[in-house]
Amino acid sequence: MTQLLMPIFMLVASIGLYFGFIDPTYQDALVLKDKKAEFDTAMNNANQLSERRQALVDQVNKFPAEELVRLNKLLPDHVDNVRLIMEVDRIALKYGMSIRDVQLQGLNLLNNNNSGNTSTVLGTAPKDYDNVVLSFSVSSSYSTFKEFLSELEDNLRISDVESLSFSVPPQDTRGKDVYQYSLSIRTYWLK
Repeated sequence: MTQLLMPIFMLVASIGLYFGFIDPTYQDALVLKDKKAEFDTAMNNANQLSERRQALVDQVNKFPAEELVRLNKLLPDHVDNVRLIMEVDRIALKYGMSIRDVQLQGLNLLNNNNSGNTSTVLGTAPKDYDNVVLSFSVSSSYSTFKEFLSELEDNLRISDVESLSFSVPPQDTRGKDVYQYSLSIRTYWLK
Protein backbone atom coordinates (compact mmCIF):
# COMPACT_ATOMS: atom_id res chain seq x y z
CA MET A 1 0.00 0.00 0.00
CA THR A 2 2.82 2.40 0.76
CA GLN A 3 4.19 1.58 -2.66
CA LEU A 4 0.97 2.92 -4.17
CA LEU A 5 0.69 5.96 -1.86
CA MET A 6 4.28 7.07 -2.30
CA PRO A 7 3.98 7.87 -6.04
CA ILE A 8 0.63 9.61 -5.50
CA PHE A 9 2.13 11.65 -2.63
CA MET A 10 5.13 12.57 -4.80
CA LEU A 11 2.83 13.59 -7.67
CA VAL A 12 0.66 15.76 -5.39
CA ALA A 13 3.79 17.27 -3.78
CA SER A 14 5.33 18.07 -7.18
CA ILE A 15 2.08 19.66 -8.41
CA GLY A 16 1.86 21.71 -5.19
CA LEU A 17 5.54 22.67 -5.47
CA TYR A 18 5.03 23.73 -9.11
CA PHE A 19 1.98 25.91 -8.45
CA GLY A 20 3.15 27.13 -5.03
CA PHE A 21 6.79 28.01 -5.76
CA ILE A 22 8.11 27.30 -9.26
CA ASP A 23 5.39 28.99 -11.36
CA PRO A 24 5.28 32.25 -9.29
CA THR A 25 9.07 32.41 -9.31
CA TYR A 26 9.11 31.80 -13.08
CA GLN A 27 6.50 34.56 -13.63
CA ASP A 28 8.59 36.94 -11.51
CA ALA A 29 11.64 36.02 -13.62
CA LEU A 30 9.68 36.81 -16.82
CA VAL A 31 8.69 40.23 -15.42
CA LEU A 32 12.31 40.91 -14.48
CA LYS A 33 13.40 39.82 -17.97
CA ASP A 34 10.97 42.33 -19.52
CA LYS A 35 12.22 45.08 -17.19
CA LYS A 36 15.81 44.22 -18.11
CA ALA A 37 14.91 44.56 -21.79
CA GLU A 38 13.34 47.98 -21.09
CA PHE A 39 16.43 49.09 -19.17
CA ASP A 40 18.69 47.84 -21.95
CA THR A 41 16.67 49.85 -24.48
CA ALA A 42 16.82 52.92 -22.24
CA MET A 43 20.57 52.45 -21.79
CA ASN A 44 21.07 52.14 -25.57
CA ASN A 45 19.02 55.31 -26.10
CA ALA A 46 21.05 57.12 -23.43
CA ASN A 47 24.28 56.00 -25.08
CA GLN A 48 23.05 57.19 -28.49
CA LEU A 49 22.02 60.55 -27.00
CA SER A 50 25.38 60.85 -25.29
CA GLU A 51 27.18 60.13 -28.56
CA ARG A 52 24.96 62.63 -30.40
CA ARG A 53 25.58 65.23 -27.71
CA GLN A 54 29.31 64.69 -27.92
CA ALA A 55 29.18 65.00 -31.72
CA LEU A 56 27.30 68.30 -31.38
CA VAL A 57 29.74 69.56 -28.74
CA ASP A 58 32.63 68.66 -31.05
CA GLN A 59 30.89 70.47 -33.89
CA VAL A 60 30.35 73.59 -31.74
CA ASN A 61 33.99 73.46 -30.61
CA LYS A 62 35.06 73.67 -34.26
CA PHE A 63 33.54 77.16 -34.50
CA PRO A 64 35.94 80.02 -33.82
CA ALA A 65 35.30 81.75 -30.49
CA GLU A 66 34.45 85.08 -32.12
CA GLU A 67 31.79 83.38 -34.27
CA LEU A 68 30.19 81.88 -31.16
CA VAL A 69 30.12 85.33 -29.58
CA ARG A 70 28.41 86.70 -32.71
CA LEU A 71 25.92 83.82 -32.72
CA ASN A 72 25.08 84.41 -29.06
CA LYS A 73 24.59 88.10 -29.82
CA LEU A 74 22.34 87.27 -32.78
CA LEU A 75 19.98 85.11 -30.73
CA PRO A 76 20.92 84.97 -27.04
CA ASP A 77 19.75 82.20 -24.73
CA HIS A 78 18.49 84.66 -22.11
CA VAL A 79 17.11 88.16 -22.00
CA ASP A 80 19.73 90.67 -20.96
CA ASN A 81 17.77 93.91 -20.91
CA VAL A 82 20.67 95.98 -19.56
CA ARG A 83 22.98 94.85 -22.36
CA LEU A 84 20.21 95.49 -24.91
CA ILE A 85 19.69 99.04 -23.66
CA MET A 86 23.45 99.62 -23.60
CA GLU A 87 23.78 98.34 -27.19
CA VAL A 88 21.02 100.66 -28.44
CA ASP A 89 22.52 103.55 -26.47
CA ARG A 90 25.98 102.82 -27.95
CA ILE A 91 24.55 103.02 -31.46
CA ALA A 92 22.66 106.24 -30.59
CA LEU A 93 25.79 107.83 -29.09
CA LYS A 94 27.64 107.09 -32.31
CA TYR A 95 25.25 109.53 -34.01
CA GLY A 96 25.28 112.11 -31.22
CA MET A 97 21.93 111.05 -29.76
CA SER A 98 20.97 109.81 -26.33
CA ILE A 99 18.04 107.54 -25.64
CA ARG A 100 15.38 108.69 -23.19
CA ASP A 101 12.11 107.38 -21.77
CA VAL A 102 13.28 103.76 -21.89
CA GLN A 103 10.58 101.16 -21.20
CA LEU A 104 10.54 97.36 -21.42
CA GLN A 105 7.26 95.61 -22.19
CA GLY A 106 6.39 91.94 -22.28
CA LEU A 107 9.12 90.89 -19.85
CA ASN A 108 8.15 88.72 -16.92
CA LEU A 109 11.22 88.57 -14.69
CA LEU A 110 9.67 86.16 -12.19
CA ASN A 111 8.45 83.60 -14.70
CA ASN A 112 10.18 83.60 -18.10
CA ASN A 113 8.68 80.29 -19.24
CA ASN A 114 5.08 81.48 -18.77
CA SER A 115 4.12 78.28 -16.94
CA GLY A 116 1.68 80.29 -14.87
CA ASN A 117 -0.35 81.04 -17.98
CA THR A 118 -3.46 78.89 -17.73
CA SER A 119 -5.02 79.82 -21.05
CA THR A 120 -4.08 77.46 -23.83
CA VAL A 121 -4.98 77.78 -27.48
CA LEU A 122 -5.60 74.50 -29.24
CA GLY A 123 -3.38 73.81 -32.23
CA THR A 124 -0.52 76.07 -31.20
CA ALA A 125 2.84 74.57 -30.36
CA PRO A 126 4.91 76.06 -27.55
CA LYS A 127 7.55 78.46 -28.84
CA ASP A 128 11.25 77.89 -28.28
CA TYR A 129 11.81 81.64 -28.06
CA ASP A 130 10.41 84.65 -26.28
CA ASN A 131 10.53 88.38 -26.94
CA VAL A 132 10.53 91.76 -25.29
CA VAL A 133 9.61 95.21 -26.62
CA LEU A 134 12.01 98.07 -25.90
CA SER A 135 10.53 101.56 -26.27
CA PHE A 136 12.61 104.72 -26.17
CA SER A 137 12.83 108.17 -27.69
CA VAL A 138 15.65 110.14 -29.32
CA SER A 139 16.09 113.61 -30.80
CA SER A 140 17.97 114.19 -34.02
CA SER A 141 17.73 115.35 -37.59
CA TYR A 142 15.94 113.18 -40.10
CA SER A 143 19.11 112.18 -41.94
CA THR A 144 20.88 111.25 -38.69
CA PHE A 145 17.86 109.24 -37.56
CA LYS A 146 17.85 107.32 -40.88
CA GLU A 147 21.53 106.44 -40.33
CA PHE A 148 20.71 105.37 -36.76
CA LEU A 149 17.90 103.10 -38.01
CA SER A 150 20.21 101.65 -40.65
CA GLU A 151 22.82 100.81 -38.03
CA LEU A 152 20.14 99.35 -35.77
CA GLU A 153 19.01 97.20 -38.69
CA ASP A 154 22.57 96.01 -39.40
CA ASN A 155 23.16 95.19 -35.75
CA LEU A 156 23.65 91.46 -35.11
CA ARG A 157 20.83 91.22 -32.59
CA ILE A 158 17.55 90.25 -34.25
CA SER A 159 15.03 93.02 -33.74
CA ASP A 160 11.88 94.26 -35.44
CA VAL A 161 10.65 97.85 -35.41
CA GLU A 162 7.18 97.68 -33.83
CA SER A 163 6.26 101.35 -33.94
CA LEU A 164 7.77 104.65 -34.94
CA SER A 165 6.41 108.12 -34.41
CA PHE A 166 7.82 111.60 -34.48
CA SER A 167 6.78 114.96 -33.18
CA VAL A 168 7.42 118.56 -34.02
CA PRO A 169 10.52 119.88 -32.27
CA PRO A 170 10.27 122.18 -29.29
CA GLN A 171 10.17 125.91 -29.99
CA ASP A 172 13.88 126.50 -29.27
CA THR A 173 15.11 123.96 -31.92
CA ARG A 174 12.76 124.70 -34.85
CA GLY A 175 15.40 126.08 -37.15
CA LYS A 176 17.81 123.22 -36.52
CA ASP A 177 15.88 120.38 -38.26
CA VAL A 178 15.71 118.37 -35.00
CA TYR A 179 12.74 116.10 -34.37
CA GLN A 180 11.63 113.94 -31.45
CA TYR A 181 11.36 110.24 -32.48
CA SER A 182 9.64 107.58 -30.39
CA LEU A 183 10.61 104.05 -31.33
CA SER A 184 9.62 100.57 -30.16
CA ILE A 185 11.65 97.52 -31.17
CA ARG A 186 10.93 93.87 -30.46
CA THR A 187 13.90 91.60 -29.80
CA TYR A 188 14.05 87.87 -29.27
CA TRP A 189 15.92 85.26 -27.23
CA LEU A 190 15.88 81.48 -26.96
CA LYS A 191 14.12 79.90 -24.00
